[in-house]
Amino acid sequence: MRRYLVGVTVTVLTLGLLTVLAISCKDGGCPEGEREFAGECIPAESDPNIPDSDGDDIVAPPRPDGDVSVDGDTPSDGDSEEVPDVLTGSGTCSDPFLHSEGRASSMQNEDDLPETGSAVSGLPCVFADGDIEYDGGEPTAGSGLGPEVVIRVVMKAGDTLFGSFTGTGFDALVYLLDACDDTATCIDGAIDNAAADEAESVFFEAEKDQDIYLVLDSKNADDTGTFNYNITLQTMPDGDSDGDDPDGDDPDGDSDGDIDSDGDSNGTVPTYNITPSDTISVPAASPVTMTFTDIGWRTTSNPQKLYLVADDGLVIWDFLAGVTFSGDPLGAGLSDEYRGVTFSDSGDPVYLDQTNRIVEDPVTSSVISLPGTLGSQLSGIAFLDGDYWIAEAGTKQLAHYTYADDSWTFETELFSDFIELAGVVVIEGDVYLLDRAETASKSTLVKIDKTNFAPKARYVIQGVVLDGVAYQSSQQRLWGLKGASRELVRFNTLPD
Repeated sequence: MRRYLVGVTVTVLTLGLLTVLAISCKDGGCPEGEREFAGECIPAESDPNIPDSDGDDIVAPPRPDGDVSVDGDTPSDGDSEEVPDVLTGSGTCSDPFLHSEGRASSMQNEDDLPETGSAVSGLPCVFADGDIEYDGGEPTAGSGLGPEVVIRVVMKAGDTLFGSFTGTGFDALVYLLDACDDTATCIDGAIDNAAADEAESVFFEAEKDQDIYLVLDSKNADDTGTFNYNITLQTMPDGDSDGDDPDGDDPDGDSDGDIDSDGDSNGTVPTYNITPSDTISVPAASPVTMTFTDIGWRTTSNPQKLYLVADDGLVIWDFLAGVTFSGDPLGAGLSDEYRGVTFSDSGDPVYLDQTNRIVEDPVTSSVISLPGTLGSQLSGIAFLDGDYWIAEAGTKQLAHYTYADDSWTFETELFSDFIELAGVVVIEGDVYLLDRAETASKSTLVKIDKTNFAPKARYVIQGVVLDGVAYQSSQQRLWGLKGASRELVRFNTLPD
């Protein structure tokens, strides 16, 4: 799992933390009158013969662990430093965009689409129907015939790349190649899930050291418009996320002793097998006929109500006296697609709007705009103490939003060991994630630490593949959703 921090206003994503710090830095990352030496700020008048610790120009301030980000070299502890974005290249195959020699932590660019395409059009990743996401099939030319831009990224084994690309004025698609010439082979199939003017999301984790060519393409030879991409490269050669363990003798690279290799304090994460106590079929609720994607309990109303969301609407079902459901559920069609529902402290429903990629908070009367880097497959939302927790299935990220000083800020965590991050739920003040493993015919509920995202307990549900989970606090019961079969499963209290 890997974490990064981003700042966001109520409605507009602002610059990342690293960018803000780099702009404000002076040489050495130290205040006026001080200079850098061995990762520390010392008085500028001290021994002038002492060079910078590695002879480089320091372009970012010290990190909290005392490390500093320098101009592209790797610190002695192998830590994942925050490399600034220095852009070179023209974006063609022969001269691709290169951000800090392909190793920038954050890669951002916006410009006009070139007037003509190049030889990359029609290479193996492009499929004739233009609507393939990491699928198999026989590649043919046809969909990526328009102008494109190419970004070269230098990846090491274990590096993770994720981000978004938007074409304004044209319908875009994205694919990854191992070269940018007529010998290229496809690393991943063409990604084309969004319409024109909407963001496509890309996610890739390198299994070996390799250069990849991220191609941001247009479909038609006469396409024109502007492109915009925002890409994050997370690098942790030694598995150390904070740089405080250069010797590598602590299992997780964290020398303060708070967590070990599996993320808890005693060397093991408790694991339990749980099974549903019963299954309940949801009656038809016209006009909602599509697969349910998430559920949520409104326990502050009388009667209590179960909310079920689908791409074509919302279903609400009354639950009487904490005993049983009453009558048939009520269905309502919606113009937007919702992928999650939760409830504020006042009991108001809050929806995860997939269509507009927003969350409307009734308490602050503000709107959270979700960045393209969070991915395009939103899968769940939970509310706790004024904060929102939002899950995304494609990139397997969890975003934690906090409101302060009239704006929302958020941090995200990448759960690369999950099969599919299918949901998030709050149970008695703790945050749990749903790992959906359809091919293994099981689901796993993972309790995490709200501060460092480390796993604290796992609950394995064998033989049941869930699409969502919700907690009925009044009954202290966990409920699961089998979306395609429109069934609910109910569990007894989770073991401690």
